[in-house]
Amino acid sequence: MAHPFKDKIIVFIGTPERFTRKEARNELLVIGGVPDERITAYTNFVIAFSGAEKTKLYQRALDYSRLLTILTEEQFVDILEGKAQPPEKPQSDVICIPSKNAEAHDKASEKFLEENLTRKRINSMARHGVPTPGGQVKVDMRMLEKMGRVAKAIKGE
Repeated sequence: MAHPFKDKIIVFIGTPERFTRKEARNELLVIGGVPDERITAYTNFVIAFSGAEKTKLYQRALDYSRLLTILTEEQFVDILEGKAQPPEKPQSDVICIPSKNAEAHDKASEKFLEENLTRKRINSMARHGVPTPGGQVKVDMRMLEKMGRVAKAIKGE
């Protein structure tokens, strides 16, 4: 069974008490999660550490609370260790109109999600590095990813 945080975009707010932000980010990368700095409509979870309530980013998370799940540090650690499951995602007020070609719509949605996750992972690795047994290694692959998009556009994909 896949971990509940695998392929989910997660934003950390505040200062953790049990570990550092880098350690939390590394643990998330190991299980396949995608740490991010900004809250968007595609963010799945917001982890509110101590002092998060005083930030503007937390206020933005509250604005997006229909679309994402806000967790405390204890809930995050329990889910990370496999002791608990994340709470159900809140119901949004978005009304979905079924498309005429459901198969093509599903394929396009899946492709967009995969490209979005790939871009977030590359940006996160470039900004924070990749956890390795010897420490953090920073590799800037953002230009490589942009060149890949240009090549796809030229080919007509």
